[in-house]
Amino acid sequence: MSPKKRSKKSGKKRGSSLVKEVYNVFRDNPGRGFNHKQLAKQLGLKDSRSKSSIHTAIDKLWQRNMIIEEKRGRYVLPGSASQISGIIDMTRSGSAYLLSEKKGPDVYIPSRNLGTALDGDEVVVTTTKRGRAGKIE
Repeated sequence: MSPKKRSKKSGKKRGSSLVKEVYNVFRDNPGRGFNHKQLAKQLGLKDSRSKSSIHTAIDKLWQRNMIIEEKRGRYVLPGSASQISGIIDMTRSGSAYLLSEKKGPDVYIPSRNLGTALDGDEVVVTTTKRGRAGKIE
């Protein structure tokens, strides 16, 4: 069986056009975070060279403060992730609540998301979802 022929135009998107297309994916899906694999799928990129150029496009957008890193390797538009500052109040189970300076409900933080924060620390958290009871986590 003969090897498959590869077309030269398969998925090649370079430079500023790729940066614009990546930004448009974020703009068209506000509030949703993407990693590089999800962006490649959204843009229909299949070859490894085009997929690796997504990292460059993400870095350019991040340096221009057009996107922020929500979690390690996951990016989102700046206005879509809400940030709340306050003081950590630890519970016996190891989880915590963020007592915010604004009037509003306390934010529950599971122990796996606390990092190195301790009781009484002043922190800024990014809320990403609502828990089962509809409370902010």
